[in-house]
Amino acid sequence: MIAGITLYEIAAWFMIYGFIGWVLEVIFHAVRQGVIVNRGFLNGPICPIYGFGMILIIMMEKTVTGGLTGWERIVAVFFGGMILTTTIELLGGWVLDKLFHTRWWDYSYQRFNLGGFICLQSSLAWGAGSLAATELVHPLVSRLTTGLIPSSIGVWLLLVLYTILGVDIGVTLAALKGLDKRLRAVKTMRDSLRRVSDSMTESIGGNALNATQSLEHQQVQMALAKAEFKDNAEETMRAISARRDMATKSLDARKDAAVAGLTAGRAAAASEFDRRKKALADYLKETRYIGAGRLVRAFPSMKSREYDEIITEMKKESDLE
Repeated sequence: MIAGITLYEIAAWFMIYGFIGWVLEVIFHAVRQGVIVNRGFLNGPICPIYGFGMILIIMMEKTVTGGLTGWERIVAVFFGGMILTTTIELLGGWVLDKLFHTRWWDYSYQRFNLGGFICLQSSLAWGAGSLAATELVHPLVSRLTTGLIPSSIGVWLLLVLYTILGVDIGVTLAALKGLDKRLRAVKTMRDSLRRVSDSMTESIGGNALNATQSLEHQQVQMALAKAEFKDNAEETMRAISARRDMATKSLDARKDAAVAGLTAGRAAAASEFDRRKKALADYLKETRYIGAGRLVRAFPSMKSREYDEIITEMKKESDLE
């Protein structure tokens, strides 16, 4: 037992509150966004963060507030639950950000936020939710797990559920790895395309500058020739003009060759970029209910440090917004 709670109860309550949290997330998103989406990080109807949070809140309520009554107990549960759940949300967001370089939720637009992972408004809501859960919901859940379903049946049921949960975690991690691979491929092609475009701009601009400087130099030479060699000025000017024309043609030829090569490279890069982008959009469409596409739909405020621009485009092209 831990804090007066059996391991069987902990395992059962984790599943039950994970499911309740998932239901609340789906309802909240449906009301706020007008779309019904599986809001869990996993494919199944469970949000583990709610399960962890409620287990800790129940343990806190049993150990810290055991001797308190009335308003003292209400205040202790409220602030204790608020601190615990906010800490879990902060650590969960930070760990996911470090593992996947992605913000699955972002409170940066809220006042009194910390790194966008937590905010005062959310913390107060967690405190109120903790109080409601311990006072109203948990007594029913406790009776359900101890009285309605015999432990001999419950153990086998939990074994099946945790097996499914383990498979779901593996599938989700694989989907995230596959998504990261595809996003990286598209980003690599986009960076390559931009480098080619920058090279074209630099090459064309540089050649134009060189041609201008050469022409200016030739004009100065012609002026000097006219001033210093009055007798042969006409012949000298013709020679200089011929050299100028040759230099201009040579510069134009080099410029045209460079532009042609860069244009061909850009066309090839653009074609490959479009192919990979379409493949990614198709992949997200195919996995819009189970897999990477579902995660993109489930977390509309998701922000990626590396792929945010691409994800935003893919949401539009895959109709995942």
